[in-house]
Amino acid sequence: MAGNLANKLQVWGFEKDFIIFQDGSIGFGLDATPLDVSCWDADAVNGLATRIDQFLNGLPPHIDIQFIQEIVSGNDAIISRHKELGKDANNPTVQILLQERVQRLENLDQSGLLPQHTLKIFVRNKPPAKLEKKFGILSKEQVFPAITEDQLDRELQNANRLRDDVSTNLTALGLKVLNLNTHKIVNLMYWQWNPNRHINLGDYDSEDIRTSILFTDAVISENGFSLSNMHHRVVSLKIRPEMTFASMAQALRDLPFDSRLFLTIHVPDQQKEITKLQTQRRLAFSMARGKRTGVSDIESEAKLQDLETLLGQMIAQGEKVFHVSFNILLRSESEDVLESQVSQALSKIRELSGAEGMVESLAAFDIFSEFSIPNAKAKERAISIKTTNLSDFLPIYGPWTGHDEPSVLLRSRQVSLIKFDPFSSVLGNHNQLISGGSGSGKSFFANILLTHLQKENPRVFIVDIGGSYKKICEHLDGQYLPLGADSTFSINPFDLADGEDIPSGEKIKFLVSLVEIITKEEGVERLPKLERA
Repeated sequence: MAGNLANKLQVWGFEKDFIIFQDGSIGFGLDATPLDVSCWDADAVNGLATRIDQFLNGLPPHIDIQFIQEIVSGNDAIISRHKELGKDANNPTVQILLQERVQRLENLDQSGLLPQHTLKIFVRNKPPAKLEKKFGILSKEQVFPAITEDQLDRELQNANRLRDDVSTNLTALGLKVLNLNTHKIVNLMYWQWNPNRHINLGDYDSEDIRTSILFTDAVISENGFSLSNMHHRVVSLKIRPEMTFASMAQALRDLPFDSRLFLTIHVPDQQKEITKLQTQRRLAFSMARGKRTGVSDIESEAKLQDLETLLGQMIAQGEKVFHVSFNILLRSESEDVLESQVSQALSKIRELSGAEGMVESLAAFDIFSEFSIPNAKAKERAISIKTTNLSDFLPIYGPWTGHDEPSVLLRSRQVSLIKFDPFSSVLGNHNQLISGGSGSGKSFFANILLTHLQKENPRVFIVDIGGSYKKICEHLDGQYLPLGADSTFSINPFDLADGEDIPSGEKIKFLVSLVEIITKEEGVERLPKLERA
């Protein structure tokens, strides 16, 4: 391991699942499930945007928060659980179908054709005041400053309260949030720096991990950098969108496979920001209005108007200003594939109301080292964005991942897996409706559901007009009983179950409804009360 590469790590160690950085600051990580708002109406989407505004305005000053949208493989656990649910399947044909399905999905996942959309959030607190020192020009900055055990405990308690607050507020937005423990964070760091290593993460010292996770050399080139034989490119936001709208960041769900989007937010002291804006306003005013003769400075006039509008919003409407860095990390073993991914990413950024991205060159590795997991910092390419614009830019969206149990595995529009369980406890009832025009695939879809569910040995009864389920009955050793005038099989609705002499109340209600359907006049909804009696 090269010593210089170890110096790029800002992490010193971990304590109680909190990250301790070399400047004495403390951070933590969260794992969140992205929101699917594709079926929401405009009022619901706008309501979410308002709640995101409140979340951002509620962040304490001097903290850094980073949202990481990943589009990667890694569906092993879902596929394995789907296979486990069918381990007791009775039908040999169902077992063969299950094995073929699992094998196909595993191949797709390994080939990168089964993307998984994940969302990680890292938060980094301000270093303790006593550890913040200003260094002279010739003095060397102190790395890993000394801190007492009591002071560390206090900082950990503050970080724990901050984590609870952030988790609660994110849950209020509709996100499912879980804490990332030390092992998961270290594992993310390990594969980030050793993307093609064939050995999994081994033992490590949580109090000094710098020597435990770096086993790959970095090669810096004019176009980017490489870790082992994996080439990397960094795309940064160059020009902000001309305008934003609620859930605009949904477009970023279609970034290339094996990409990571890092949106890093620093919350500055708002009073200092207002003071800086007021200074800029005075300069713009003097440039725009200082001339008594000649042509006015149109650019300064426009800047003055923008500054006055922003100051008015910050003072009167509660807007805040954030320092934001937007970076996309792309990687591939093939440089041709990587160039295609870069073009796709730049095109996707342009869809954000005229925003423009840029491909980093020699600075790519340094920028990556700064925003990489779990640093939650990115000063390079940072731009100032106000609350209402930033809320529309937050990459918290993704396709629906489905229910807890993968009884049925379907694909989303982004070709990711959807876990569907028709008997999930989160559903109000177990009635399902499949709607569509003639020939749109309703029966085909129902057959897929049935073949997936057969691995759990359910009892299935189908009443159908048209014979769409005849083949599945034959192939899965079921019984197909045709009903009709020419059929030798019939059903007598007046028959009683074995052991019954008197019909039950439920049976009587059924018979009344049946006779009513048979005897009522055409165009009449139901029989009069006297006749029903």
